[in-house]
Amino acid sequence: MIEEASKEGKQEWIKRVKREFQNGPLASNVVFGFILTVLERLVETEFECPCKGKCWNGWFVATFFIFPGILAFVLMASVQGLKCSCDKGDAKRFFHCCIPTFVWMILLVFDGRYIACAMTDWSGRYVTADKAAPLKWCEPENGPLYQESLKKSQDWYFHSQLAGLCLVLVLASVLIIKCIMDQQSASTEQRDQASCSGSAVKLQTLHTNTPSTNPTDN
Repeated sequence: MIEEASKEGKQEWIKRVKREFQNGPLASNVVFGFILTVLERLVETEFECPCKGKCWNGWFVATFFIFPGILAFVLMASVQGLKCSCDKGDAKRFFHCCIPTFVWMILLVFDGRYIACAMTDWSGRYVTADKAAPLKWCEPENGPLYQESLKKSQDWYFHSQLAGLCLVLVLASVLIIKCIMDQQSASTEQRDQASCSGSAVKLQTLHTNTPSTNPTDN
């Protein structure tokens, strides 16, 4: 009996958690955001720029943006139960499914090293700059270009982190606008329901107060 009660309790807890994730996109986005942050930290420690020119570096960095972003979208879509339809509810779910992918892009851009690697157009070896730790960059094979290349890498780090900050502001602005629109929509629905219920009460009162006519009276 105790084991059966324990199993039923676990099943009920799993159902409640699943229902909360499906009906509450905020909770699922927070969990996914935390997971993506941890994943980015793990990838950051293992990331090594190939330093083989802009084309090769760009394709290498693009894989870090594309594949984890698509995976985050697919996982969020499965949790939210996203369907291919033009329904308003599915449109909202699609928006919520895009948030983890956007958060992953922000994490990579805000880090700086990924964009700096993609923009590097010279060959060399990936090392930590002595005077700009913890900045990691492609040290050029040509010694005279050292200072110029280091200055470019520092600029790319700065512009990448600035772009990441701008993306954070964009995401925050979109979420704030969405919350305001949802509150306005909810208040409008409440007013409509109140007016409909008030009209129903009035009609019922009029029907009750209207004297019934009997054909035999004539």
